[in-house]
Amino acid sequence: APLRLAPEPTPRAPSPTLTEAQLAELERAHRHARPMRRGARVASMSGWTSLALGALAAPFALGDLGALALSLALIACGYNELCARRSLIRLDASAPARLALNQLALGAIIVAYAVFNLFRLGPIPTTALEVDGLIQPGGAVNQEAIDALSRFASGALYLGLIVGTLLVQGSTAVYYITRRPPLRRFLATTPTWVVQTMRALRTL
Repeated sequence: APLRLAPEPTPRAPSPTLTEAQLAELERAHRHARPMRRGARVASMSGWTSLALGALAAPFALGDLGALALSLALIACGYNELCARRSLIRLDASAPARLALNQLALGAIIVAYAVFNLFRLGPIPTTALEVDGLIQPGGAVNQEAIDALSRFASGALYLGLIVGTLLVQGSTAVYYITRRPPLRRFLATTPTWVVQTMRALRTL
């Protein structure tokens, strides 16, 4: 039987290469995406921290509905933070506002939890000097003084939690909002093909 020669393979078209101008555009876009890149790092740290705190606190909050609600809220806000972070990496113009609103929601939940527990404490003495000494004559323990000091310490803790939450969540929300102008400017001044490339690669 006559031998049949295999057909010669069709030569592949050469892969397109980027021009110097296109490489310069990519480098420029990477440089101008720095504010969003930093915002994504902050969102990653904040989101994972909220998830970890919520997960770690959940087993200890099973007997307290308020603490359990706070734990679940931390987990939900942490998840939302990571989702909004992915949107920021995809250069979604709505991502900074979503991140800021998530921080405000988280702050409101923590403050509500602290205020609720302050009301549960009842009247709190402004100073431990308003009650008798801890040890009564004869060596007996003054339980009223112990309870007053305990309420005072718990009240101070919740007040500190409120102040800290307002500072941390408030400043983080403001930081996210400041990512919006550079993101809009980036989308307005960067060539469409560069934006589409960065979105496809999910990298800033």
